Amino acid sequence: MYRPIEYPTNDVDPRLYNVSNNVSRLRKIVSDKEWHGKDCQRERKELSALLSAVKDGTLWLPRF
Repeated sequence: MYRPIEYPTNDVDPRLYNVSNNVSRLRKIVSDKEWHGKDCQRERKELSALLSAVKDGTLWLPRF
């Protein structure tokens, strides 16, 4: 029996998020926090992990 695919592409799958979009978002957050003199260690650490994923060729990561 044929069952239609629930999420035909990665961009509509709520279980995944786009790595490059999150890199852009985190770069802005880190830049803004640095500009205002606030602590941004957690965001920098997350940004570093995402940048290494991008270098490895990962485009999508699970949300869990």
